[in-house]
This record gives sequence, C-alpha cells and structure tokens, in this order.
Amino acid sequence: MHTNLIKLFIVSVLFFSSCKPTSEEDEVVPETVLSEDQLVKVLTDAYLAEGASGINVKMFLAKI
Repeated sequence: MHTNLIKLFIVSVLFFSSCKPTSEEDEVVPETVLSEDQLVKVLTDAYLAEGASGINVKMFLAKI
C-alpha cells in the first residue's frame, strides 16, 4: 500500500516539475505561424464558405 503511494508521489512530482511555464522572451515563433490578422481573415473566409454551402442554389436562382 505504501509503496504504491510512494510511486504515485514520485511520478506526480516528476510530472508537475516538468510542466513549468517558460518566459515569453525565450519563445521563438516559427515563420509558418499566422499572425492574428491573417488568422482572422482565414477564419472569416472559412465561416462564409461554410454558410454559403448550405444555400440551395435552385431556390436562390428561382427567386432571381
């Protein structure tokens, strides 16, 4: 019983000590990552395309 608790304690200490946050100055952002403005444009286009795919073209043409 005690050995299982000791093992669990050791594993949890190792797990939580390895997940320390890094400072933002040390992080290097790759060039392939989109900027916030680019991501907004891509998501806007994706949502518009998804919405347009639900339009029934025959009904739309009949109203014209």
